[in-house]
Amino acid sequence: MDKFNDIARKYRQATWRTQLQWLALILLGVVIVAVVASVYLNVTARASAAGQEIMNLQNDIESTTRDNNMLKAQLAQKKSYAVMRQRAEDLGYEPAGPDDVVYVVVPGYVEETDPFVTTIDEPPPASIILPEYKETLFDWLSRYIQSSVTDEGVLP
Repeated sequence: MDKFNDIARKYRQATWRTQLQWLALILLGVVIVAVVASVYLNVTARASAAGQEIMNLQNDIESTTRDNNMLKAQLAQKKSYAVMRQRAEDLGYEPAGPDDVVYVVVPGYVEETDPFVTTIDEPPPASIILPEYKETLFDWLSRYIQSSVTDEGVLP
């Protein structure tokens, strides 16, 4: 047994080595936690920056849309009948009367007509729906019953 104790004592590590190994394991754990925390903070910071950038871009879009609508409203106001008439009068224009209009006949000119615009003189187009498609189920059933009664005298 003494031999065993001698061998165990010889191969047993010193106390300071065991403590150093435990300290190294704890420091390794702390370093791993610090690396994971720094990666997490980096990703969170990037996501926050991207979110802030998106909010800024949305605010820019809203501002530009608001400015565009304001410009459209100003354009509509400036193109209104009353403003255009006043501007024309300020420039010296007068409304044209029947005697002021000159019609010029151009030989060979054929006026194009819109195929979708009809005049009052034209009759409405004939229906292109076949009569078979206008018949209701009740109409068909009553016609079928009447034809069966008249052909055979009784219902089938």
